[in-house]
Amino acid sequence: MAVSVRKPVLYAFGVVLCAGIIGGIWLWYRTHCVLITNDSRIEGTLVGVASRLSDRVVQVMVNEGDTVHKGQGLVRIDSRSVMARKAKAEAALELAKARWEDAKAGFRRQEIMAAQAHLDQAQAMLERA
Repeated sequence: MAVSVRKPVLYAFGVVLCAGIIGGIWLWYRTHCVLITNDSRIEGTLVGVASRLSDRVVQVMVNEGDTVHKGQGLVRIDSRSVMARKAKAEAALELAKARWEDAKAGFRRQEIMAAQAHLDQAQAMLERA
């Protein structure tokens, strides 16, 4: 009979021991791992962003709240109209350069003609003298 009484006592002792270990872990966790919250404020810098272009946005490359750095692209803009305006501006620049060269050449012609007139006048004065 000693063997049959000993087995249930060992089982009961094991169950009590496991319950004690689990209870101890639960008690330790409740007293040491406490989540504490506090209402806080974090100061950040908001910067307004505006574009000098009024073209269609093709892709937004950042999300609201993302941290961005100087020089980082924020959006991709449809470049077809920008490229057309650039080509038009380059053509206007080339035309202005050509007109400038023509104006400079015309000014030299006028100087030469004026100098020729002075020379003719001086020769006429020499012949009269």
